[in-house]
Amino acid sequence: MKVLLENWRFFLNENANNVGKIIFYGDNIAIIGVSHEDALDRNLPKNVIKKLANIAKRGFYCEGRCEDVPKLKSLMRQNKIKLGPNRGQFDKAEELKVDRINWAYTLFTGGRFESEEWPSMILQGKNDGSISTVAFEAFKTKENKTAADVIKLMLTSREFGPEGLNGYNDNEAEQVLQILRKSGVKIDVPAKNTVSVMKDAAEKLFPGAGDVEGNNPLGQLSKNTQGKRRASLMQKLKKTGGIGLIGYSHLVHLVNEFGLQEDKEEKRVSKVIIFDDDKILILKRADGDRDWDLPGGHVEKNETFQQGARRETKEETDLEVSKLTFLKKDKRIKFYTTSYPKTKIILQDEEHTDYKWINPAQIEDYQTKEILRDAILDAAESKDKKKLKKEQTEPYQRKVRQGHRKMIIRLIGKGGQKNSPPYTENPPMKRSKSAPPAG
Repeated sequence: MKVLLENWRFFLNENANNVGKIIFYGDNIAIIGVSHEDALDRNLPKNVIKKLANIAKRGFYCEGRCEDVPKLKSLMRQNKIKLGPNRGQFDKAEELKVDRINWAYTLFTGGRFESEEWPSMILQGKNDGSISTVAFEAFKTKENKTAADVIKLMLTSREFGPEGLNGYNDNEAEQVLQILRKSGVKIDVPAKNTVSVMKDAAEKLFPGAGDVEGNNPLGQLSKNTQGKRRASLMQKLKKTGGIGLIGYSHLVHLVNEFGLQEDKEEKRVSKVIIFDDDKILILKRADGDRDWDLPGGHVEKNETFQQGARRETKEETDLEVSKLTFLKKDKRIKFYTTSYPKTKIILQDEEHTDYKWINPAQIEDYQTKEILRDAILDAAESKDKKKLKKEQTEPYQRKVRQGHRKMIIRLIGKGGQKNSPPYTENPPMKRSKSAPPAG
């Protein structure tokens, strides 16, 4: 079944452009970009938590050795989302059936593989356990070792491939070395020069280096495998739904390869300022910010601002607000005012922990966002102006109404009928003798 993109929303981590981005893919799939170096911990917006909670219970897929799973679990705990079962690795070699030569670029762009630590360990005759004993012993007995010998042995390590798939065999490793030779990289030099050879390869084959699928020999080869990995993830998610954890650099490719379109519609928010006489209602958020907030939240697709305001207020406080008066729009938020319906306030524990009725002037004493504080003060000022106007005009209007009543009485009397004005008697109900017969 073809998965259609119904909404694309992403939320940017402060540290990196794509780390922690969340793509909602239909109603049952979420894809999260991860980095081995960076955590996912952050407070998600309320509308994201609501949608992610329905998806997370279906479980999740991870890549390679699934070393980023603890980060996902931490993110879910922080946002009070129940996470379903681990459905396992989505990029196993036996499932992808790809030529692992496509992963050669990892050796020349991955940070830890450019360091001297691993080549030096191999030259010193130390095996970290990721290389077969037979291959390692054959390497140790070889005389006049070159950088090519070291790189070939490293390529057979189980550390290679997408996050720990089995390494290359000798033939595959030799193909990688041929690509390096054709690119002009000198690899048949003493083994002690291995690190400089690797860096030279990175510069020639991967301009700017990094985990990219560039227009270079190894980069072109990697695109094939990377695409198959992404297709493998999407195939599994289509069947079961749930969360897919994948390297953050894959997100843009996922969008392009599956024909997705970014939803340019601005995220809309409605907030409601509820008055009880001269006091307003504020709510204390349950997330990490612990800010004080107003009732309301994100407006859903096909909802008007007012409909979203009523729904969110009901969900958060159990209050039914009917008449909403538009106050103002500030950026993507519309503010409304209304009167307290005099019913019991019941909070949702996962969203708010407390509520207070305060004088609007006291909002300066509470931690809240500036845009909300300004709206509260504007609402109070507008209410004061209306009250003042009413106090100033009411005596005059009452006097006008009294004068109008006297004028009406003077002009038309009090009704009724008799021989001479004023007509104070009721008209007779007796039929006239000249009237036509009844029936």
